[in-house]
Amino acid sequence: MPESSLLIYVMPLVAVLFGFVLAKGWDFVRNFVTRPKLVLEFRNKDLGCVTHTQTREGIPCATVRVKVTNTRKTTARSCRAFLTNVKEEDEKGEFIKTGYCDSIPLAWSCQQEEAKEQFRPMDIPKEVNQHIDIIAICTQKTRFRPQLKVNLYRYEPMWEKKGTFLFTIYLHTENAEPVCCKVVFKWKGPWDGKTDKDSFEAISYEDYIKS
Repeated sequence: MPESSLLIYVMPLVAVLFGFVLAKGWDFVRNFVTRPKLVLEFRNKDLGCVTHTQTREGIPCATVRVKVTNTRKTTARSCRAFLTNVKEEDEKGEFIKTGYCDSIPLAWSCQQEEAKEQFRPMDIPKEVNQHIDIIAICTQKTRFRPQLKVNLYRYEPMWEKKGTFLFTIYLHTENAEPVCCKVVFKWKGPWDGKTDKDSFEAISYEDYIKS
């Protein structure tokens, strides 16, 4: 077959292949640039990160929360938060492993508890703030309570223990990279419902290692 005839058959195939690769490459770049970008943070001076309320019975409670923001136009779909690690500070000031070895879903703030809606995946549009509940503290209690979907008995002694703990939270979504946040929580004992620092303190891990 003459070379010119071969080119007649090959060139259209090359053009189709090039167009396919170019289209796929453009789709990849477009999705990478426009996909959601989640920011997960704990601001020590942000009033939304430690809130105060009451139970239906009138018992004062405080909640330590992490703020979630989507900074891009595309909605972040099916966002789910997990408590992936808990470490405890030793006498040397170093965080060491505890018996926590699971990744348990955490609760979304401001959701109906009766229907367990606080544990359902959540869509987060651009610039819409959401919060993840990490720890709840109530008066008349000698323990703090991580806001987990499942409260396992083997972890109960840890929630009653006084000390400084490092909580690692991961947030996953279907169409963006997962993000991580670490919060240091100091538990000093029962809370009187008035003065937080006498009983507990929460601080971002970044600020804690600077102090």
